[in-house]
Amino acid sequence: MTDYVFMPVNIAFRNIGKFGMIFAIIINMVLVGLWHEANLTWAVFGLYNGILYILLILSGAFAKKNKLIPNKYGLPPLKDFAGMLCTFVLFTIGVLFARAGSVEQAWEFMQQIGNNPLSFRVSGMGLLTAFPGAVGAILMFVLEWCKKKNEYALQFFQPSITEKLSIYGTILMILFFGNSGRNSFIYFQF
Repeated sequence: MTDYVFMPVNIAFRNIGKFGMIFAIIINMVLVGLWHEANLTWAVFGLYNGILYILLILSGAFAKKNKLIPNKYGLPPLKDFAGMLCTFVLFTIGVLFARAGSVEQAWEFMQQIGNNPLSFRVSGMGLLTAFPGAVGAILMFVLEWCKKKNEYALQFFQPSITEKLSIYGTILMILFFGNSGRNSFIYFQF
């Protein structure tokens, strides 16, 4: 997509400066969404992610490579933790569009979450059904934070027993609590 969509569009509109790049990013991201599935929800997913990407670039945060320095307890500072939480929430909102049957349904999901997040239900999934996923997300956050010095969280050459257990535990959670075939993963449809 970078070679055949983003770069040609960006070059074609470079004479209008940042707006040309913004246009190229939006076109590219919408097409990435449609590439996943030719559906309005995926186009909105691409548009949404394109807007987030543009905000990241315009804020100057994209080029910054700040190291996270833990506080005296080994935890991320409150500002950094708030940024991580904000990123997670923004990503989750985007996933709602990708997984919803329609844009209207995604909007209804967001309204339900906003009205009462503890009683949010999607297709019979309540708080207790979502609990294993929340525990998994928390465990992955902890693993990511503990391995922040590596290029990626699961990068290790001689894993300790804790690291092995976290990998196998994550795999087991995916197998037991993951989608049970109701909607197969998009790439399995090809």
